[in-house]
Amino acid sequence: MPATSPLIPCSQLPRTAGYDSCLDFATTGLGACDSLNMSAMAASGDDVFNCGCVALVGSGPAQAMAVAEIDRWERRQAVVQFSLAALSCVCGTAYLVAAASSRAKRLRRFPASLAYCMHLSDLVKSVPLCLVAALRLLHDTGAGHVHDEAAAAAGSEPLAWVHTSSAECLCDAANAHPGCACRWGLLAFLLQAGLVGSVSYYLALAHNFHRTVADPFTRPASRALRYHAACCCAVLLLSATYLAPPEAGEAFGHGFRAAFLACWFPRRRGASLINNWQALLTVSLPIGGTWLMALALYVRSFGLLRQGASLRALLGDARFAQLRQGGAVVRVFFLYWVVTATLFVASWLLAGAPWRPQSECDFESLTLRSHFGGGAEGASSMCGVAAALQAAFSSMMCAGGAINSLAGFWAWRKAAVARRQSREAEGGDHSDLSATRSPQISSDLLRSPQGDHSDLSATLRAEIIHETMRGLRATTLRAERGAVFFPAACASDSSAAAAGFAAADLAASASDAPASASASASASA
Repeated sequence: MPATSPLIPCSQLPRTAGYDSCLDFATTGLGACDSLNMSAMAASGDDVFNCGCVALVGSGPAQAMAVAEIDRWERRQAVVQFSLAALSCVCGTAYLVAAASSRAKRLRRFPASLAYCMHLSDLVKSVPLCLVAALRLLHDTGAGHVHDEAAAAAGSEPLAWVHTSSAECLCDAANAHPGCACRWGLLAFLLQAGLVGSVSYYLALAHNFHRTVADPFTRPASRALRYHAACCCAVLLLSATYLAPPEAGEAFGHGFRAAFLACWFPRRRGASLINNWQALLTVSLPIGGTWLMALALYVRSFGLLRQGASLRALLGDARFAQLRQGGAVVRVFFLYWVVTATLFVASWLLAGAPWRPQSECDFESLTLRSHFGGGAEGASSMCGVAAALQAAFSSMMCAGGAINSLAGFWAWRKAAVARRQSREAEGGDHSDLSATRSPQISSDLLRSPQGDHSDLSATLRAEIIHETMRGLRATTLRAERGAVFFPAACASDSSAAAAGFAAADLAASASDAPASASASASASA
């Protein structure tokens, strides 16, 4: 890169230009380049975009063309993300309001309350994404920067663009920049908290489903407090670091990520194997581990359900339909994260893998590099693909709330239809028994339990009681039909059943007596 390149590290901006936040950020780690000579960087193949803050100075046509190109790309991305995030906010709010209505009590019972909190987390995640995208649409890149006059007075060229994740620096350069909203870390905290909460409650649903199948005689609601406590602790533990300034350490901080149009973890580059410990410890490992654990729990649960009998035969048609619709929500969430995680990993491999430490890839750096150079030759060969994958990943993040809410509405409707069909079918389930029903067995115990229970554990327990009472009733009816003598004085429940069994034994003995006599006569002869 020529020494006269308009791309310079922010640390080379004159202190009198007024961009103090950019200077302070550029000299406190995070890829500080204050001691590097730009010509030496080009000769060694290093990349200026590995600096924590890069400034594009000057007001020539090349600078205007580069800024306009970045502006068009980010505006298109902001339109898509704002539309999807706003849809997620609307769908999430509609689901939460519908679940809070008096007609949707099942959605507030355990374990549906876990799904309710998962949708609430999706809504929390969608709000900061929607807000930042809206601010980017409102930002006018042609309005100039705040301290341009001070820079001119100091003999410095005006600032055309700043490439950094520092919210303070971006706000110092242009007070209408969407990165200003990332100051103090509130939006980054909300995004991270919503993301962690969503996957945490998904794992809680998977674990509860597994424990319900493995131990149906333990009341599932007894686990509710532990689930909520564990999920809240995970949210606080993995999100609190985003409220700290980036200078607090490698695992702390917040910043504006132009590649995602979001307030999230700051951009960190370097020659180490792992440069962004915060992203690894609070995003990549927890979400990947949660996804794998939930998958293993669901596979194990369905394996237990299929032991000894088919799933439909075990649960019955109505409950099988409800379970299948609930499984649809699980499959939607599972497939959503397959696509989203694949996009994130692919963009990371192309843009910032640890074995490629000498290149920083997003659309801003791609455009500035293509216009002004700025690093190793060929460093931008895959940046176009990486930038498209980054935009697709952030769009999927914005659409997550809408996808999960619509899946929840669909499963809710299908479950309601299944319960109604189950109630309509119950009228004829026991017609063969009701014609000769004995007054000793309550009809409540003979009624099918398929439509009234809000969790699988209660359903399995009720099924055991239901089938036991059906067996007792059938045994009593057989005894009554085969009896040869039934004293009228036997009116109680226990004596009636005992007399029926005794009569059946008497009849069996009488039928066996002639055969025994003829066998004895033959033996004597």
